[in-house]
Amino acid sequence: MVLRAGVYVLSGCSPDVRGAIYAATVGTRVSAGSHRAAAELWRMPGREPIVEVASPRWRRVRGDAIAGFPLVVHESYHLTARDIVEIDGIWRTRADRTLVDLGASVALGHLELETLVFAVQDAVRRNLTDIAQLEATFARLAPHIRLGAREFRAPLDSFQPVLASVDSPPEVRVGRVLLAAGYRIVPQYELKLGPRWTVRLDFYLPDVHHGVEVSPFSTHGGAKQREYDIARALRVRRLHGIEISVVGDDEIARGCPALISMLHTLPRAA
Repeated sequence: MVLRAGVYVLSGCSPDVRGAIYAATVGTRVSAGSHRAAAELWRMPGREPIVEVASPRWRRVRGDAIAGFPLVVHESYHLTARDIVEIDGIWRTRADRTLVDLGASVALGHLELETLVFAVQDAVRRNLTDIAQLEATFARLAPHIRLGAREFRAPLDSFQPVLASVDSPPEVRVGRVLLAAGYRIVPQYELKLGPRWTVRLDFYLPDVHHGVEVSPFSTHGGAKQREYDIARALRVRRLHGIEISVVGDDEIARGCPALISMLHTLPRAA
């Protein structure tokens, strides 16, 4: 089966989105998965199963779809070797360039600004890039950006360094809510519960001597996990006097109003 000129797939073997991005970029001289497709390859917030490609001017891949996935192509005079990298045989924009390009996705209405905020925080948390590299890439590209400069600048300016050590995007979301509500937070707060039992709270709030655990069902579901969480919370309360609030999927999706309301009732440390 022909996917595009010069690119074939064995009959009966339907490519996944990674295979479709590979088919769109292989042999195209500097073309690479970009924007939402690059976010898909980097596993960033903003990822989408779409073949979105950046190509040098006049060398674009053509068509409306590849292997059943929508094809979106961006032509650029400013896509260079410093902006792309090959991993597992698939060319994609580097993490810093991907995030700058996602600013255009926000401007075009393909993504929410909040998603880009989480993508920047997540990429730095996972050591895919850092703030200095993002600033340098943005400074290099800013004079040439037609769409998305303001949309990218806002998440960069609102970056919270304290959240660089959290473990997951849901924790980033909760951490930002806590900071916006005016609480000091200590992510991954370590507590000794016994000679061989050391635990970490997702967040410790020293101003109210309270802990917050982020518990989406995807990672904390199941009876055994709940039993462990209860035993740990009881031990933390007995040994350290710290009550723990647990926030799940629904509360996270709503922006944690119940958590913030409860925290506002707690006395502040002197």
